[in-house]
Amino acid sequence: MLNPATMLLRAIVVCSAAGACTRQPVIRSSPRHVDDGGVVRITHLYRSDRSRVGEPLRLVIDTAAAFDSLLDRLGRESVPNPESIDFEANEVIVAALGGQPAAGPSIAVDSVIDRFDRRTIVVTHTDYRNGCTLASAVTRPIDVAMVPKSHNSHVTFVERTRVLPCPF
Repeated sequence: MLNPATMLLRAIVVCSAAGACTRQPVIRSSPRHVDDGGVVRITHLYRSDRSRVGEPLRLVIDTAAAFDSLLDRLGRESVPNPESIDFEANEVIVAALGGQPAAGPSIAVDSVIDRFDRRTIVVTHTDYRNGCTLASAVTRPIDVAMVPKSHNSHVTFVERTRVLPCPF
């Protein structure tokens, strides 16, 4: 059994860091949610470069109340059927890049790995190399993903950066 402080940390784990919106249906997790290598199945609920979240965030949310607070920030229309998420079996991972001065940057929850008593969440920040001419626009990239609930006591975000050549 987790102590109250650990439960609070598991409810929302926050770490600072530093496309177009697509929607996918919400599904409930099945008992077979981890492959033999410890890789956890991810369901992306919301991806956008125009979120309302202006600061970098890394969150793990495992209660409906905490997710409801996130939806207040994102906008209720961002995640279809949020009430269908079963927080007894699932948790939600949020990776937000914060405000960016040009079009192009993106962020993605790429993989989640459960090994022993640890959950590792791999987040990739993709951007164009310095010197590229890009449209001036304030963007706020975000990825919201659902994964089966972890019973691991340690959650770690691993940050990767991918640099692309100039598009023009």
